[in-house]
Amino acid sequence: MIKKDWSLEQKLKTLSDKLSRYSFDGLPIDLVTIESLDDGRKIAVINLIDPEERIKSGHRRTWAGNYFQGSSGGNVTRDKLLRTFLQEDFKEGWVDGVKFLYNHDPTNHFERVGELLGATYLSYGKPM
Repeated sequence: MIKKDWSLEQKLKTLSDKLSRYSFDGLPIDLVTIESLDDGRKIAVINLIDPEERIKSGHRRTWAGNYFQGSSGGNVTRDKLLRTFLQEDFKEGWVDGVKFLYNHDPTNHFERVGELLGATYLSYGKPM
C-alpha cells in the first residue's frame, strides 16, 4: 500500500520493490533520480539491473535472458514497467514520464522490448 503522505521517491521505490518481487523474480529495479525538465515536468529514471552473481551462476532469471527476450515476453515486460511507473490514474503529485536504463546503460540492445531502454515515455506510454 502506498500512503499519500510519502514522498514521491518513497512511492517510486515502493513500486520498484513490489514490482521486482512479484513480477520479475526479485531482479533489482532501482530509482536512479527524478529529473526536472525546464518545462516543470518530472521524469523518473529507473535502472534495471542484472546482478553479476546471477549471470555468473547461470541463474534461471535475468532481464537479458528472460524478460527482454521473445516478442510476447518483451511486450509484457515493457507494458508492466510502463504501466507501473506512469500510474496514469494519478492526476497530481506523480512523475510525468519515465526513462529506463539497463545496468546504467541507456542503449537498447534488445529488439523485443522496442524503444523501452533509453527513450523517455510520457503518460500513455508515448516516447518523448
